[in-house]
Amino acid sequence: MIKVTVIMSVYNGQKYLESAIKSILGQKEVNLEFLIMDDGSTDNSSLILQKFANLDKRVKIYYQKNKGLHVALNYLISKSKGTYIARMDADDISLPLRLKRQLNFFSKNPKVGLVNSWILNFNNHKNDIIVSNRYPNDDRWIKNNLYSGINPFKHGSIMIKKELLSQFKKPYRFRAVQDYDLWLRLSKKTKFGIVQNYCYLSRSHSDMVTLQNRQHRAQLQNYILNINNGQENVNENKIKALNQLLNQKAKYQNHLKEKNNLLSESVVAFLLKEYGISKNILKKHNKKNIGIKSFALYTLVSIPIIRFVVNKI
Repeated sequence: MIKVTVIMSVYNGQKYLESAIKSILGQKEVNLEFLIMDDGSTDNSSLILQKFANLDKRVKIYYQKNKGLHVALNYLISKSKGTYIARMDADDISLPLRLKRQLNFFSKNPKVGLVNSWILNFNNHKNDIIVSNRYPNDDRWIKNNLYSGINPFKHGSIMIKKELLSQFKKPYRFRAVQDYDLWLRLSKKTKFGIVQNYCYLSRSHSDMVTLQNRQHRAQLQNYILNINNGQENVNENKIKALNQLLNQKAKYQNHLKEKNNLLSESVVAFLLKEYGISKNILKKHNKKNIGIKSFALYTLVSIPIIRFVVNKI
């Protein structure tokens, strides 16, 4: 019996696609299927996908013209056989115990219907400086953020009970910020949780589609929040106009240099070596600026990673 269906959509993602797929196929002690949609790629993504499909029967590939992430995910959910649906992004990495830890969380917290985890965000440039998202496992805290227009979840790292998604004709309704819209609707039906371990590596790079003006995204999120609160009706023309602004390619703005969030070189080096994130050699950083806060954060961040290494050995 298939326990987890992992769903992923890719559009011209050949650069990081192999590492993303390998990270799912390398998950430990989980019976899974991996459904992937090629969303009209024009690069070598389809060849890479077919290679893995030929090597591993758990991988199933689907194709569509470039219709967007929301259409792809809805189709993959309709084809899924798992009790749980896990997301994955085509340029990220799931750590080996991600799915197992999320399943264990569900077992211990039966009232929770959606679970996320701690996230390590890494940058392919700027010497691969890494920051971390360590959010509390607190349903009220999570929902207060959502209702304030803040999305505390990384879409690619979530796992959801399929029975909840089956209650919606189209779980994903919009081309952009489709995840935020789904979280708002799910918040009325279930509790949310966050695994208190690092389970996911989120890659930031110059090829990713980002916002030219963050105000447009905030505008769309606010509109979707009002829709879910019953304050506005769905206006497809308005959503389409906002989506066109959101889909424009923008230069990547490096926001990963907050001092108190930097991980130590030893942790960075371990991750780079262990998961092949980059071939760049880290430069030595000036250690004179390391203060009490940095040391405390380093200690907190290092403990779960050290445990992971020990468990692996």
